[in-house]
Amino acid sequence: MHHMSRIVLTICLLAGSLGACGRPQVTLDGRPAAAGHRRGPLPLTPTSEAAVDLDADPDLAVGRRALLIRNAAAIEGRSLSGDAPKDERAMLATLLGDLALTSVPAGRDAAVEDWLAAARPRRGTPRVGDLAVFKATGDGVPRVAVVVERHRDGLVEAVCASRAAWRRIRLHPERRSVRRDDGRILNTFIRIRRTDDPPRQQYLAGQLLEGFYTLLD
Repeated sequence: MHHMSRIVLTICLLAGSLGACGRPQVTLDGRPAAAGHRRGPLPLTPTSEAAVDLDADPDLAVGRRALLIRNAAAIEGRSLSGDAPKDERAMLATLLGDLALTSVPAGRDAAVEDWLAAARPRRGTPRVGDLAVFKATGDGVPRVAVVVERHRDGLVEAVCASRAAWRRIRLHPERRSVRRDDGRILNTFIRIRRTDDPPRQQYLAGQLLEGFYTLLD
């Protein structure tokens, strides 16, 4: 009886070995494994996850903002001439024309006021791609700037037309009247100082800020 059990066990083991030889072995990434003795069960090949469409996420719009930063870097420091944007309308079209989730009438031919009319007030912390709109113009004050960087302490950096060039300015929405703090610029002078300015004239970007608006989300 014991002899017969050993024979049956031997036959089962041989059958299992032959069956295993006929099955291809794969590694974790799905490639054939090297020949040799296999210990334990085969690991399952992981199912690939679907690609995440970051641009489709209205809360992040990561890809759009990354492109905006690259476009802004390409014009920063250049004069308002040549193949750089020549005015604020052209800047908005260059940086946001192909990215805005909110349609803007007339697209790249839209006036600055068309962009502002299509934008929505930013509720909460400003983000890259937002419009920083200033409440006064003239004497060098831009109508609008595009946010390109936001710091953890609330400091915002934006690109705008200033002194006949595309420049990066700084503004701090929570410390609007503070020029510097420990040597660090918090608010850039954006109004040209004149001898006949009235008392208490405002010159800093934070002082002249009307608010932030968004077209991206």
